[in-house]
Amino acid sequence: MPEAVSKNFYIINTGTPSETTGEMVSLVRGLVEKKPKSTNAVLDDQEKLVHNLLPALEKAKHDQIIEIIRKGETNLEKLGVVSSFAKKIIRDVEKSGGAAKICGAGGTTKSTGIILIYHQDLQNLQKVLKSHHLKPTQLTLGVEGLRKE
Repeated sequence: MPEAVSKNFYIINTGTPSETTGEMVSLVRGLVEKKPKSTNAVLDDQEKLVHNLLPALEKAKHDQIIEIIRKGETNLEKLGVVSSFAKKIIRDVEKSGGAAKICGAGGTTKSTGIILIYHQDLQNLQKVLKSHHLKPTQLTLGVEGLRKE
């Protein structure tokens, strides 16, 4: 992955979710049972986004990376695994020109654990996150583990 891309990844910790991973998985399973067509469409779209992300990362297509991460987050919100607390942080990151999405199972009440951020302007990002009393930690991304199969 080009350094021009890898240097733009950050994480923030919003705190431990109140819900367990099992509870969040059950929530999504319930959606699949109640609304199989629309829920599976979201899950299928999420898979497509993952496949589209690798070429965007390799070619340092910043706009595409941002778009893919934002769409992925929208899908997670459609599944109901993102709290309004986390959505506010994510929307503020997006308004400042970046993209953010929850990692892991998420949460429906307040904290959702880790939020992954892609932003090309660290000073702007820090300013946005300061209003939420959060500080970004830059990720060190390695090639191992990120393979095209």
